[in-house]
Amino acid sequence: MSNIEILNVLKDRFAKNMNRHKELQWAKVEAKLEANTEKLWALNELDSMIQPQ
Repeated sequence: MSNIEILNVLKDRFAKNMNRHKELQWAKVEAKLEANTEKLWALNELDSMIQPQ
């Protein structure tokens, strides 16, 4: 999965669960992830362990 695809999945989940993080803004989260692609990769790896293939 490309970084753009990962970010799109995370953005969708973020929007669906706004009640969990009312004080956060997606743009700030996205900027931090784009600045540190290792963390983005790690989130994708964790997700692939949880999600059925």
